[in-house]
Amino acid sequence: MGIEIKYTGSSGVRILEQYEWNSDNGYVVEVDVETAANLITYPIPGQFALIADQKISQADRKKLEDLIGAKLSELTTEAAVVELPPTLSDVTGLSEERIASLARAGVESLEALAGLDEAAVKAVASKTGATRSEISGWSEQAVSLLAPAK
Repeated sequence: MGIEIKYTGSSGVRILEQYEWNSDNGYVVEVDVETAANLITYPIPGQFALIADQKISQADRKKLEDLIGAKLSELTTEAAVVELPPTLSDVTGLSEERIASLARAGVESLEALAGLDEAAVKAVASKTGATRSEISGWSEQAVSLLAPAK
């Protein structure tokens, strides 16, 4: 299990050792602890950032904190931590299989799921095998996930 790092520099492709950040992977790559420490403390600010709220084992967390000389909780969003926007995977009850089923029915993003009206919910239900109640619930969650934090 590695540590997810986002490349936040200029667009394009960024290759470092065996790691490649590009638009296909959303500029997010899982790296080893030593590489994560080097990137978080990269000498040119604004190039790499730790993904917030990811699950990091206690051993990796301790090793990373020792390498960077700070607690991860002390890092600020501006300096070295970014939060990824929510996706369909953040909706409770949506497995990868269900997400694929929704995509085949034309619902390929959180925004599309949030925008379903009653007629669309019925149509998606008939194409996916999910109940209208399930799809409406997922749509409501999508609306909540997309709502600006208060």
